[in-house]
Amino acid sequence: MTRLEQLNFALENIDLTCDFEYKYPKLKNHKEQVKLFEYKTRLLDDKFTRVEYDEFYREIFGYDTLQEVGNRGDLKFNAIALDYYSDKDNKIYPHNGIINNDLKEYEYFVNTDSPCVITNGITYIGRNRRESNARYMYAMIIDLDYVGTEDKVLNLLHQFEHLDNVITPTYLVNSGTGFHLYYVWDKPIPMFKKNRDWIRKLQNRVQRMAWNDYTSMRAANEDLQKLNITQGYRMVGTATKLGKEYRCTAYRVGDTFSIDSFDWFLQRQKINDKTLQTSKELQMVDPNHITLKKAEVLYPEWYQERIIEGKPKHQWNVNRRLYDWFLNKIKDNESIEGSRYFRVTSLASFARKCNISQEEFITDATSLFEHLNKGDHNTEFTPQDMEDAIEFYNLEYNFNLTRERLEDKSKIPMPANKRNGQKQSYHLEEARMLRDMRQKRNGTKWQDKSGRKPKKEQVRELVDSNPNASNKELERISGISRKTIIKWKRVIEEEQGNANMELEFIDNFELDMFEGEFEVDFDYLVVKK
Repeated sequence: MTRLEQLNFALENIDLTCDFEYKYPKLKNHKEQVKLFEYKTRLLDDKFTRVEYDEFYREIFGYDTLQEVGNRGDLKFNAIALDYYSDKDNKIYPHNGIINNDLKEYEYFVNTDSPCVITNGITYIGRNRRESNARYMYAMIIDLDYVGTEDKVLNLLHQFEHLDNVITPTYLVNSGTGFHLYYVWDKPIPMFKKNRDWIRKLQNRVQRMAWNDYTSMRAANEDLQKLNITQGYRMVGTATKLGKEYRCTAYRVGDTFSIDSFDWFLQRQKINDKTLQTSKELQMVDPNHITLKKAEVLYPEWYQERIIEGKPKHQWNVNRRLYDWFLNKIKDNESIEGSRYFRVTSLASFARKCNISQEEFITDATSLFEHLNKGDHNTEFTPQDMEDAIEFYNLEYNFNLTRERLEDKSKIPMPANKRNGQKQSYHLEEARMLRDMRQKRNGTKWQDKSGRKPKKEQVRELVDSNPNASNKELERISGISRKTIIKWKRVIEEEQGNANMELEFIDNFELDMFEGEFEVDFDYLVVKK
């Protein structure tokens, strides 16, 4: 078997679901990174067609899709680019640029020489890059980091050519020490929640197959940076972190993609993730299919609340124990490069969900700075990184982050709450039966009024006998007022300490008009606003 045949065999049979346990080699220093960057540039210039920044973004967005300058009534949207560099001493602050149909704002960013310019292939309504403001996705972008040797670069190009599961992108962007893979849609995808969830899973699977031990120096699951689908990426034509003379360059390497182009890939990937859907199974939401007039008929309650009465989207408040638990988890876990920023933003999300004040959150976040810089990291977690992450607290988007996404971003395991696959009503039914059996065995009844133990002990026994019951259910079971139950539960929990508390998680905090009613699992953790 030749060396090429051996490599092909290994690539075809690699198990990408497992972690690689051997110690990774040390990442290169700046001089070696520059040398590798120049090698990649020469190689890609020789094999593919380089696309300049203005042509690159014109091919992504087209010629008549973005909003015209000064025209807010054309029912079109704009792209956004951001230079997040700031130097308060010299009065330099982040610059947020609106990209209109003339694309002239891109020229401003190219001329700044800033290594901190990010953008993506999505259009928005307004100036903010919040996911709730996203309207259409024109390109799905995959991040591939730690491509630290010439062999890794060659292996990536080899996989594009010879492996079906490593899908060749429309554009390959040399972003510095890694690559950005752009999969450009031939028809933009409307950014409804149902569509976003589908893209997010697709993006994760495509990234997992491309980011492997043959293409990256760090290919274990915890090293993958599963970013938001609206994440900003280094703008083509701008400086990389290697220096202003080393520019981010783009190359055309493949075709554009239709919605069903990935169906064969998703069907194959269902072996690893049974929740994946093909585009046909998904029945993607199209804005032309559900108008407000149709929504009034299909979702009358939603229409009355959100359109007629103008009420805001429901939010959920969580017990602060979840915030304290996650804060301690950050302190107890070794910081992982690529997740440090997201651990702070995830803490911000828990702070908002748990009604933690901004002042308390900032104090807790800044206390983590030294810990996040401990260990052998290729890059420093800077005060500016901390400041940017703290700003995440002010985003309403925080309320919509699910447990799975927070786990992916922070690289901190958050095990899902389990009730043996049962509905809450069935689970509580069994809890009541167990309660009655214990009462019968002890010759007592909850309804008895004589010889009662102190309320604190009553609540302790009540909770021990019904560990998964909500405060509301405990009130029904025992006749003790909910206010009293909450009071003594708090005292008991403080005595036990955080180490002895079992944390329970809500699988999904997000509500959507297309998903119907939301079932609350634990009333003592979640309260509807």
